[in-house]
Parts: sequence; structure tokens; C-alpha cells
Amino acid sequence: MLHRTLVLSITMAMTVFTGNAMAQGWAEYVNQEERFGINFPGDPVRGATSFELGGPAYPANIYRAEDSAGRYVLTVVNYEGATRDQVATIHDDAIEVMRGSGGDITYDEVAVYDGMETQMMQFTNADQSRRFVAIIHPPTSAGLHRLYIVEGYATAGLPIPGHFQQSLFIVDLEGAKIRYNTDIEGNKFRVVPSPDGGRTGGEPLLAPQCAPGLPCLAYE
Repeated sequence: MLHRTLVLSITMAMTVFTGNAMAQGWAEYVNQEERFGINFPGDPVRGATSFELGGPAYPANIYRAEDSAGRYVLTVVNYEGATRDQVATIHDDAIEVMRGSGGDITYDEVAVYDGMETQMMQFTNADQSRRFVAIIHPPTSAGLHRLYIVEGYATAGLPIPGHFQQSLFIVDLEGAKIRYNTDIEGNKFRVVPSPDGGRTGGEPLLAPQCAPGLPCLAYE
């Protein structure tokens, strides 16, 4: 992955919050407008911000919750309207922002999450509290124009809340979960559930419910 020296910052412009971040119990939270679902310990507090990546500042929403074990934050950056060159560097720019966001980096590796480009990171702070970060970028052909940054914070002595990051999923316009795969030529395609429960054995089949320009070429 290309690493570049960037002067980056996150400009926070928080607006009025709604919701209750301290509600009891974990539950699935789905936001159809932002095309995601994730587990939070109660309804998350939502705030608006701007997120600067390589120069341009993009609008973003931050979803926050916490419990006795730690804090849980999801930032959704909306880069609709970005140029092709800007989109091409957004994922790397976000990685550089997080690398400079504080704490000693103890893990920093490329991963794939439901077939989507992902960077996994862990940080340890001076007080021995820790932070787990996942930066997830759906394929541009999906038409989402969004970057998802998941952060879980744990106080000293408590485990990293990996279950929070692992619960994230992306949904289509009908609310169905999205998963991708890659063909032998490196092209992304969406994997759709087989109507016969998987007995097709993954035989390629065009599915009409895919977004324009994004082929669905395989069954689970």
C-alpha cells in the first residue's frame, strides 16, 4: 500500500446530539440512510462533523455510545462529489489520519471485511488504555460514496472490543446485507444469497437486484 507524508487533520464541528448513549444492553442499530448496521450498547448519540482528507473536508456523521467497559464510535464520511483522483486516495488518507491520532501503534495491517478494503489498527495510550480501529471502504461501484471508521476504546486491563468492529455490516437500498468477492481479474462483485439455499454451489448467475454498474456474479 502506498504511504505518503500528508498534513491531515480532523476538524470537529459537533452539532446538537440526540439519543441516549448509556442505555442498557447491546442491540443492532441499522441506519438505512447511511447504509450500515452495527451493534451498540443502546441507541448511539449522533453528531455532525467535517473530516479532512488530503485537503478537502468532507461531511461526516459520528455515532457514539459507551458502557462500563469502554467507548464505541463509528464515523461515516460522505465523499459524494469527490473527483476520481480524490476517491482513489481516500482510504490511504484516512489511514494516515488515524496513524496520527494518538497512542502507540501496536497493530497496523491490511484486511478484507466482507470483501471490502479494510485497514485494522490497534493503539496503546500512556495510561495503558487501548483503541481498536477498522477503516472500511466499500467498492466505488457500489455507489455508497462513504468511508466507515470503527473505533472501540477499552480502559487499562480490559480487552479490546473487537466484537464492536466485527458487528458492522453494509446494507443495500432494500436493507439487505452486502458482501463482496473478487474475480480472477481483480474485479469486485457482490455475492447474493442463493434462492435454493446454496445448492447451486456458487454457480455464477446475474442478479437483477445489484446496483447499476456492479455485477452480481456469484451465489453464496
